[in-house]
Amino acid sequence: MERCAQCQRGGVKLADCGACESGGPRYCSKECQILAWKSIHKYACKGSKSRLEKGSKVCLQGLAGAKQHNGKIGVVDHFVEEKGRICIFLDGEAVKLGVRPQNVKKVEPE
Repeated sequence: MERCAQCQRGGVKLADCGACESGGPRYCSKECQILAWKSIHKYACKGSKSRLEKGSKVCLQGLAGAKQHNGKIGVVDHFVEEKGRICIFLDGEAVKLGVRPQNVKKVEPE
């Protein structure tokens, strides 16, 4: 049974994200779609100006549990939408972090 990408409710009619191509997340309500958008989907959505694609360079900021990584540059690997995290590999280190979207700032290409 297919479930809502936000609340995991099943057995209800689901609607696709209008900006994603087929295979994108599906939601049971407008409220779930808005919650998902605010938490992480705007960073993964193919139609978003805030999209962080695989390979995007980001700067880590505001990390409380891993303060030693604040200010470091990393590369987006993938999204874990159900956990609201972005998986980041740090440049020049063998470190992989799962961080909240509010803890990354996109580094514009030079």
